Amino acid sequence: MRFFRTLAPLAVSALALTSGLAQSEAPRIDDHLFITTKKPITILTLPFVGPTTSDPTLNTSLRRWQVLRVDPLSPHGYANEKLASELGLDRVYVVRFVAHADLDRMSQAFAASRIVERVERDQVVGTVGVPNDPLIAQCWGLNNTGQTGGIVDADIDAFEAWDVFTGSDNVIAAILDTGVDGNHQEFVGRMLAGWNTYSNNGNTSDGNGHGTHTCGTTTAKGNNSLGVAGVSHSAAILPVKVLSDGGGGTWESVANGFTWAVDHGARVLNVSLGGGQPPAFVESAVNYAWGQGAVICAASGNGGGNNMIWPARYVNCIAVGATNHTDARAGFSSYGADLDVTAPGENVFSTYPGNQYGLNSGTSMATPHVAGLAALLFSLDPALSNSQVRSLIESTCDDKGSAGWDQFFGFGRINANRAILAANLPLVYPTSMSVYRGVGLTGGVNEIRMSDNSRATLNPGPATGPSDPPVSVIVRGFTTTLSPSRVDLLAEASTTTSGLTVRLELWNYAAGIWENLHTSAVGTSDTPRFAIVTSNASRFVHQGSGEMTGRVSIYAATPVAATWNARFDQIRFASR
Repeated sequence: MRFFRTLAPLAVSALALTSGLAQSEAPRIDDHLFITTKKPITILTLPFVGPTTSDPTLNTSLRRWQVLRVDPLSPHGYANEKLASELGLDRVYVVRFVAHADLDRMSQAFAASRIVERVERDQVVGTVGVPNDPLIAQCWGLNNTGQTGGIVDADIDAFEAWDVFTGSDNVIAAILDTGVDGNHQEFVGRMLAGWNTYSNNGNTSDGNGHGTHTCGTTTAKGNNSLGVAGVSHSAAILPVKVLSDGGGGTWESVANGFTWAVDHGARVLNVSLGGGQPPAFVESAVNYAWGQGAVICAASGNGGGNNMIWPARYVNCIAVGATNHTDARAGFSSYGADLDVTAPGENVFSTYPGNQYGLNSGTSMATPHVAGLAALLFSLDPALSNSQVRSLIESTCDDKGSAGWDQFFGFGRINANRAILAANLPLVYPTSMSVYRGVGLTGGVNEIRMSDNSRATLNPGPATGPSDPPVSVIVRGFTTTLSPSRVDLLAEASTTTSGLTVRLELWNYAAGIWENLHTSAVGTSDTPRFAIVTSNASRFVHQGSGEMTGRVSIYAATPVAATWNARFDQIRFASR
């Protein structure tokens, strides 16, 4: 049993807190404490006695204060036990008891134990959104034409970035929030099984709307003729419900959300929530996520002054403030020495539960623009580290306010196009395209240069199974880098039926053979696939002319009765 009886009536207070109340007013939780021990301890629960440890002084406090249970902070443990140990997360325990009024004396009693290093209180943590009124069908933050009365180009240049790349499902973005509506038409097919760290179960539904809204800005499906598009069109979505449907949670649920998300593959964490200064283990959880290679984007707060909230203030979080449609700082956006970047956060149009769309404002709405950009960068180049992604985001901002970094805008308002161009390897576009297997080619080199739904198509003819020739096209291009450290082949392909496979190959000029570098399922939606070579990459470049040759094949791994076509939206090389 977990004890959260005080949270429901405090949900409104949590929302008010994150909109600007002083940190000293943060609602506290009175049915548990956190203790950090000097070394990991073993806890036994004895009949008629209760929780017992090997330390007599700690046992005395457990009996005196009628402790019901002592639990490790994370009920799931940690995938990286070594890192968790280095950060001290394996020494943090939750002491649970019947709600008690004299928590100061209780804390002093536990602190007196010779094995206890630190005793800390929990508090309510809430969303950082400011609900707004009418709905508008325009995402000015992605492409500002002045449609809402703002300034033209006061946006993140998402449309320009999408001319280069729109993202793929090869990166997992975790939404730490009130849950996500997994049945929303913008997310279908990309939802992963998440976890509810607030209630410790698998229910990640969103009865609030806040989490679904932030998820849409991060990664609503693009080019699907529905609603809106997220900054990254296709990231896999990992919902981590750390807050109740009322918008409130605890630092315990938030910290466990960090560690659970990265232990389940998330490389990007959107954290549109916060509160007053947390227990020390929350920073350890942030550092654990960072140590596992994730980028953590956190809202600066809606206090409107020099009063930023946590976890945004931690060094391993990208702290995000909000701008409006004139590129000015939004009046509610908290600022300070820990601010890193800003992004559109006022009157942001995004997804709501039940296939709905609507407006919301807050640094909560600014933060997923940054998380979406991080996902876009990881998708473009999976070999990037989290520190490289963070550097790309911060170094390519459009400078606002005082020259260089300042406390109101950080490094500036993010610019997705500049970040993508900075991250992008020098592209090598095909100069020729030919059919290796298949019939009825329509389109050619011009149709495969960009991800723009202008496709080259090819019919497999009578091919129906793995013993038949696959549909294949060969593309050639030329690089000026004869001895590259890295070579990529990207293919964005789809078919008119399901149950097929795509294969990416590069011609090895040194050995005179095709090398199969990537094989995966292909469906009816365009999805980028990558073949990335970082070892002896020069074997795929002709040492005299700089020619590169790739082959993209689509075939039926099992017999497919239906007639189908292969469609190629983008095929290109890159080298560095």
